[in-house]
Order: sequence, then structure tokens, then C-alpha cells
Amino acid sequence: METKLFQIFRAGTHTAMSGQTLNFSDTDLTVSAYAYSQKNKPAPLVLGHPDNDLPAYGHVVKLIAKADKLFAFAEVSETLLQMVREGRYKNVSAAFLGPLHPKNPVRGSWMLRHVGFLGAHPPAVKNMDRLEFSSQHDEAATCPVDFSESSYPSISGTVNKINEFRRVCPTLSYPEIVSLATR
Repeated sequence: METKLFQIFRAGTHTAMSGQTLNFSDTDLTVSAYAYSQKNKPAPLVLGHPDNDLPAYGHVVKLIAKADKLFAFAEVSETLLQMVREGRYKNVSAAFLGPLHPKNPVRGSWMLRHVGFLGAHPPAVKNMDRLEFSSQHDEAATCPVDFSESSYPSISGTVNKINEFRRVCPTLSYPEIVSLATR
């Protein structure tokens, strides 16, 4: 599994698969991110929106709300990484339990149920950041310091993660990025 940071949702008015129109403020995203940290069971990464949330191709470790966007910090399986890199899944769609849903462990907030990776079906939430999981080789090309001959692979990997997280979510502070990259 690889750790990745990517956008899963944004503030705004969106129409759910049920046809219901819902408004999400940036405060809703912040509350959801905080509530997620109180949840016991991590939200799975799935293909599409299966009713049973299976099979899982990883899980969300943490949610981060920044600049009207909601980001997932997730452990992603090699299988899903490869499918995204091949272009088979280009979009994501977050599924939430409503604030009053009986299975919501933190009542009053929107709780992430799963993150669905979408192939041909477009997501309901438009204007999201592009989903891309670069390979370690591609990440090394963006690294401002050349560690290719280094005998310190853990430093190189951390620098690559810092650069990737900075690219994905430039509004994160440097301490926040370093904290995520060194987990």
C-alpha cells in the first residue's frame, strides 16, 4: 500500500445520486474532517458506489478540509494505484452518511462512508482537482534535490511525498505536509 493525498469533495450545492440537492459549506467540510477523526472504522476506497462498500482497495486514514476542498489522506492498494495510473479511473466520488443517519457514529456531521473511484461515469461534483497517482519514478523527477545516488532511500521517499502533497494541496502548511509525509 502507498500513502496518497487527493481531493474527494468540495463545498457547494450538489445533487446526490438520489436526486436530492444538498448544500455543503466549508464549515460542513471542516466538521466532517474533525468528525472523521472520531470514527472507529475507516472509510474504504471502492470502485463505483457499491451498496456493501466492498471490495476495498485501501482506506482513508484522515480527512483534511482546506480552502473549500476536502482531501483524503489514504492508504491505497497497488491494484488501485495501477488502475488509476492506466487511466481506468480518472474521478472520485465521496459517499456520506447524513447528519441524522442511524449508522452515523458522529451525529450532526456528514460522515464519509466510502470514496468511490469512477471510470466512465462522471462524478456528481464538478470542478474537482484532477486525480492522478504518479509512480515513484515520476515523483523522483519532480524532486528538487537529487537523491538518485543517495544511500538514504527513506529521505528520498519523504522528500518525494512532501513534493507530491505540496502539489496536490498547496494550501497545507509546511508542518502539516511534513507531518503527513512522515507517517
